[in-house]
Amino acid sequence: MNSFIINKETSADYKFSYFAQIRKFLSGLTCNYPHFEEWLEHVLDMTGTDERTIIICEHDKRIAGLAILKNTNDEKKICTIRVAEAYRRQGIGTFLINEARKILHEDYPLLTVSDEHIGVFRKFLSRFGFEQKSQVKSVYQYGHDEFYFNKPYQRECVLMSIKPKFAEKIMNGEKKVEFRKICFGDGIRRVYIYSSSPKKKIIGYFEVDRIVTASPTELWQYFQAWGGINRYDYDSYFKKKKFGHAILIKRAVRLRTEISLNDVMNRAYKAPQNYHNLDNVDALRRLHLLE
Repeated sequence: MNSFIINKETSADYKFSYFAQIRKFLSGLTCNYPHFEEWLEHVLDMTGTDERTIIICEHDKRIAGLAILKNTNDEKKICTIRVAEAYRRQGIGTFLINEARKILHEDYPLLTVSDEHIGVFRKFLSRFGFEQKSQVKSVYQYGHDEFYFNKPYQRECVLMSIKPKFAEKIMNGEKKVEFRKICFGDGIRRVYIYSSSPKKKIIGYFEVDRIVTASPTELWQYFQAWGGINRYDYDSYFKKKKFGHAILIKRAVRLRTEISLNDVMNRAYKAPQNYHNLDNVDALRRLHLLE
């Protein structure tokens, strides 16, 4: 069994000579992950930098196992690890994990597994002390869970329903603060705006500066000038609430084309009453293409 790596030191000709083999070896993943071919092309391009490395185990000039690594300042990740069925239980998986740890300089890198493969991987990963940190639905496939090991899932986007008059004020820069009785947690960077009835379209997004939680009286005192709402409507909204949230808006961006929820999700989808987590990579891709 031979092993080698493909990285920025590898010649372009050598990389491309293996690319067809790598694609064929990983072809079974195309049903689990959308746009897999594009991602694999991107990986090949990025092996010209320090950010991607491919570890390959080879037997009789055929790939027996491989791992694809992502190594950035923000993320140390085993993107993919696979061993051909004929070569399992021969230590190849253990070799790939240990080599990945060395290259990434990280004993517990991020690794995700789909629910269709978790039964095979869970016991194997536990041998290395890898711990499940998150279980997230519909990240890659609607209705299917993705399991996150060693690092928790970091949600960055949500979809929020906002009345059309307030949605337009955000888009026009008149409204710099969004008041909410119920709010998402820390870590959200972008809020896509669903302009509710009668428009019923996603019209843009805003970037979150920070979130302030306080009594409605205090929030009004601090942010009334930027809330885009009158005192009567504000008091009616927060009636009997002891605490509320002020989402401070860094900047707002209007989409080039407004889009319905079903066109984004590519399925029947109900508008959120308040906000909804936005995790699906295909839906996020559709929205990014409209920026």
